[in-house]
Amino acid sequence: MELTKILEEIENKGEYWRGDSRVWTKNGKIYCEYLPKKDYSLIELLKGKEINRNLKLEFDKLLRIEADYEFLVDLVELVNSIEYSDKHVTKRAGCKVTISNGKVEVEEPRILYCPLAKEAYGRKACTECTEVKPFLKMEFENKIGEGLFTEGRKICENKARYTYGASEILMDALKEKVIDAAIVVCEGVGTVVVENPEIVQGIGEKMTGVFYTSPHKKLIKRLEKNSFVVFPETARINQIKGIDAAKRLGYKKIAVTMADKDSNKLKKIKEINEEIIALALCTTGIDKKTVRMIKEYADLVWACGSKYVRELVGPESWVQLGTRLPVFVLTERGFDLAKPRIKKEFGQFYDDLFLNLNKKYHNCKEVDKLPIRSEDEPSPLI
Repeated sequence: MELTKILEEIENKGEYWRGDSRVWTKNGKIYCEYLPKKDYSLIELLKGKEINRNLKLEFDKLLRIEADYEFLVDLVELVNSIEYSDKHVTKRAGCKVTISNGKVEVEEPRILYCPLAKEAYGRKACTECTEVKPFLKMEFENKIGEGLFTEGRKICENKARYTYGASEILMDALKEKVIDAAIVVCEGVGTVVVENPEIVQGIGEKMTGVFYTSPHKKLIKRLEKNSFVVFPETARINQIKGIDAAKRLGYKKIAVTMADKDSNKLKKIKEINEEIIALALCTTGIDKKTVRMIKEYADLVWACGSKYVRELVGPESWVQLGTRLPVFVLTERGFDLAKPRIKKEFGQFYDDLFLNLNKKYHNCKEVDKLPIRSEDEPSPLI
């Protein structure tokens, strides 16, 4: 918690609110509600800490604090003293990758060949996970060396890394005012509402889906200068709460990324507001039930190494972008989001790009049916 921000927001809005914390005043008293990260005990988190006797503490799922207003500083310092162990969980090659205190642990890879990895990192086709696993470990150690999973990671980038990467599409859509905010996830930060296109690309350029992360306070402070970090105390990942935050901030045209099994929440997103553009990412290995949810409620879908996305979503899509690792466009909203990126790839001829909803297209060329498959795709598909 930042004291100056709390004081400013209490004065202007009557309360300080973030996804996991709220501070407000009433009748000369200061009140705070704080929700810790899942699986952390409040008693254990506060064990051994010096607690001002003037702070009245209550525990249920929340830490509730009451005190005279003059003890606001003590209240803020107590919450800021809560620390979480350094841990970040992502996925690569269909397996979980855990980074903790700079050390990388890789589970057994399920994807043995990926054309993207071959291009980006020079990895050749493999037939056994024992060959892929050490490569993945080295890949993530190199990412740590570049600053990812640390407080010093890069947060701004203006250049596209991939033709149809999610961050590239969001970056160009923000530049062209197709949307005014994107709700994304950054390791060390959690859910964040971003309106700056360079920050969207900086966060997502080299990062696959993040499924758990712990707060890096210096990184959060850097991002808060130009973005809204929804859970600055805990770095939780909750895109639904991110949508709530974006609406509070007054954004109207919103895009949100949903990764892996979180795509099960796509229906809820559309119930909140059908106009929110939903991107389904990191689909490798997801089950049929989740893929059916994606097919019904997503606007854009990244096929990654997913067998079911190709089989179930591909034929129902309207536009396919790319071939080896296709992106399937299911709605006009999704196409409008991707249009600025498509124009950059195809040039001025596509300035007034319009595609007939009753037809199907691969890279904007009309085809009889989708998906268009490639021999050079991830293997095995799962």
